[in-house]
Amino acid sequence: MCAPIASMTTPRSSRHLLSEHAVAFGPAAVPFYGGAGSYVNGLPRGWSESNDISGTFAEMFKWARVVCESTACDLPGVTIKYDSFVSNMWRAVRMGFVTAKNAEFVHNGLRWGFEVGLHPDRLQGYRFFKNYESATGVFRSRVTEATMSRVEAGRTLLLGEATTETLTLIKQVFPAAFIFPMGATAKPLEPDKARPTDDHTLTGLNGLPHSYSFHTTFFRHTYPVHISAH
Repeated sequence: MCAPIASMTTPRSSRHLLSEHAVAFGPAAVPFYGGAGSYVNGLPRGWSESNDISGTFAEMFKWARVVCESTACDLPGVTIKYDSFVSNMWRAVRMGFVTAKNAEFVHNGLRWGFEVGLHPDRLQGYRFFKNYESATGVFRSRVTEATMSRVEAGRTLLLGEATTETLTLIKQVFPAAFIFPMGATAKPLEPDKARPTDDHTLTGLNGLPHSYSFHTTFFRHTYPVHISAH
């Protein structure tokens, strides 16, 4: 997605525009690139729904349109009540407990989805990596169980097996995409369960700050691989 910084005009509804108390971040700030201007026909700019003849990404398109038309808080697995949270947050700004800069960041994130500090213009090409042996060997079933628990909670989309055809489709639908390798380690207090790990050192995203992100899950030969599509 790519768009100029969100408008700072006084809003009539907190569900779609920033509060009148929001201020610009200043010359040293990284512009917010999301917002209505980054969508075309309800989907992030650059996504090609017409190329997905098989409907593999239909659910992903559906939820992208939910964010475009409503808020990111309306996605499955998100329990934040957008209107009341935003209202109370800007009240805290007026009372001096929260800075307007931080509030604007949170407001943008709750409305359009949190960004990870990487502008889409800098995300070029396709980088696909296989999972590590720790995720495909002894911990394979445990990693699958952990990932499926996210699917059941609505926090991860299950799009099917990551076959050669699916990987080719990714390149036809999305202008750029990374598939990062997963590993696994045993949970200290639950040795019968595994904690999946994401390795972004190969994708070049390891140094980015943690935030909400939209991840879609594929299964390569029935074990999980994560894909971040922009």
